[in-house]
Amino acid sequence: MKIIAVFFFFIAAAERISFTFRRKEPEGKIRYKCLSNVVIFTYLSSVTFALIEFIIFKKRLNIFVSLTGVAIAILGILLRRISIKKLGEYWSIHIKEVIGHKLIKDGPYRYIRHPYYLAVMLELVGIALYFNAFFAMSFILIVHFPLLLVRIHFEEKVLISQFGREYLYYKKTTGIFLPKIRILAK
Repeated sequence: MKIIAVFFFFIAAAERISFTFRRKEPEGKIRYKCLSNVVIFTYLSSVTFALIEFIIFKKRLNIFVSLTGVAIAILGILLRRISIKKLGEYWSIHIKEVIGHKLIKDGPYRYIRHPYYLAVMLELVGIALYFNAFFAMSFILIVHFPLLLVRIHFEEKVLISQFGREYLYYKKTTGIFLPKIRILAK
C-alpha cells in the first residue's frame, strides 16, 4: 500500500512541477522576492513533511481519510489550473508589477480574489489527508497558511498601486477565498 501511495504522490508532484515551472514568466519588476521564496519553501516543506510522516510513522492508512484527501487535492489541482489559465500571461510565481497588466475579474476571479491560493491550500490539505499526515497538516495550517495570507497582503498592495480604485472596488465586492454573501435589502 505504501508503494502505491508514494507512486501516486510522485505522479501528482510531476504534474505540479511541470505545470508550474515550465510556464513562461511575464516581464516585470519582482516585488517581495524573499517572501515568494519563503512561501515556495514552506509549500515544498509541507509536502515533504507529509511524505516523511507517512513513510516513517504510518503503518496503515484510513482509506476514508485518504480518499477525502484525494478528492480535495484534485479539486485544488483543477482550481489551480483554471486560475492559472484565466490569468494567462499575467500569472507568475512571484509578485510582479507587469506593464500593461489587465485586472482579471472573470472565471473564478469573478467570485473570489485569490482562487490560486485557495487551490494551493486545497492541494496541501488534500496531500496531508491522503497520507493521513496530521503533523504535516498542523504545519500547513500554522505556518504555510499564515504565510499565504502575508503574501496576499503584499500582493494586494502591489495591485492597489497598479490598479487603484478599480482594484479597491474589486476587493470590496469579492472575498479572499470565498465569495462574499450579498444580503438583499427589502
